[in-house]
Amino acid sequence: MTIVTQLQRQFPELVWRREYRSVGAKEIVWRGRAANVTVEACYQVRCPAIDRTAHRGFQSLSRERYPDIVVTLDSPSAKRFVVFDAKYRSARASVLDAMESAHLYHDSLRWKGIKPDVSLLLIPRADKVRALVSPTYHADYGVGAWQIGAESEGEALGIELKRILSAIPIAAAPARTIATGTAR
Repeated sequence: MTIVTQLQRQFPELVWRREYRSVGAKEIVWRGRAANVTVEACYQVRCPAIDRTAHRGFQSLSRERYPDIVVTLDSPSAKRFVVFDAKYRSARASVLDAMESAHLYHDSLRWKGIKPDVSLLLIPRADKVRALVSPTYHADYGVGAWQIGAESEGEALGIELKRILSAIPIAAAPARTIATGTAR
């Protein structure tokens, strides 16, 4: 729920509601709307293979996929989206191994014909993989990780989500700190 809570904080002008959809697996969608802007957080959204009909605009260039969380922004001026894959490992080798899914989602998923702006692992600790949690790394490579555990990290995630969805350049984005106190 951290992502939905942070989206609600970062986009307070939107009216938020939750809906459930059952398509094979349970799909939960939180939607925020105002005027011509829609932001959605989709949990376990179905992304059918490219040779099948798109599901709510989602497809996969390879086999059908179910990413943990997808956040989309749809407005007259932009269509953007972010993919999250939750992992419960924090050892360096485990996180680096898990980055395979971030690359896979970044390269294979499409929403209304566009690639994800970024595909991030959500991990409990990032002290062994600091480069992967840098917003600059995310912007440069379209993949990475985000440490999520402490409340302050959730708040920083909200700020980063707004930056990505609003296409604010890194230089204009506020610095963030993680539990160890090092600036990002």
